[in-house]
Amino acid sequence: MQNHFKQMDKFETVLFRNGDDALTSLQQTQPYLIILDHIFLNNPDKTGLEYLSAIRKKYAAVPVIYITVVDDPLVRTKTKN
Repeated sequence: MQNHFKQMDKFETVLFRNGDDALTSLQQTQPYLIILDHIFLNNPDKTGLEYLSAIRKKYAAVPVIYITVVDDPLVRTKTKN
């Protein structure tokens, strides 16, 4: 998926290895769209839900596409607007 987004000529795509780096970047520039995964392999202590909550509190105007392979009704409920 990362390679697909990198090849899109019409958009500047920025990838982050973890959510903390992404939140730091949001303080400097606001994107048009955030694509957020639920699972962070390099940071198993946090899920995308924690980052989604932080994004919605400070950057509510930025749309978020939340992706996951986790089939959990709680995750579906928490990610809906």
